[in-house]
Parts: sequence; C-alpha cells; structure tokens
Amino acid sequence: MQYKVYLLPRARQEVDRLPGNIRQRARQTIIGLRDNDHPPHSKRLDYDVGPVHELWRVRLDHWRILYLIDREQESIYVLAARRRPPYQYEDLATLVSEVI
Repeated sequence: MQYKVYLLPRARQEVDRLPGNIRQRARQTIIGLRDNDHPPHSKRLDYDVGPVHELWRVRLDHWRILYLIDREQESIYVLAARRRPPYQYEDLATLVSEVI
C-alpha cells in the first residue's frame, strides 16, 4: 500500500532547520514513509489517538521524527522533528490535535 504523506507546516520548518546531514536523512525517511510506514528504528508511541490512528516516531541519531498514521484515509502526517534529549514528548496532545 502506498500512503499519502503530509508534512505539517511546523514540521517542515523543523526539518529545514536540522543540521545538513540529518536534514537529508530526514527528508529521505519522510519520502520513504509512502511505501514503508514502519522504517528501521521506528517505534509506536503509547498514546491513545483513537481506533484508526497510530502515533509513531522514527529515530535518526539523536533526532526523532514524529508521525501519525491514518489507516482509514491511507495518509501519514509528519508532526515534528525534534532532538532527544531534551525533547520528552510533552506536547503530543497539541501536535495530534492539529491533525485529528
């Protein structure tokens, strides 16, 4: 199955501000989500987003790309690209509310 991938405006800004080598890897990873919604180093986050949605993150060194899978619409929404640490997923509710 091929997904439609949407990059939210905030996520686009965050990806554009990543260091050069990570920025290129992040862009390739995001494009790759169309064909593979669970790339290497991805993990489902334990956060309730309803029956047809799943919240995932993919790890790129110290960076995390957060994305929401909508199985019903066959869409993926890239929510953020954050450095961890210090990012602790404290704003998941806000990020998810922009899509759902």
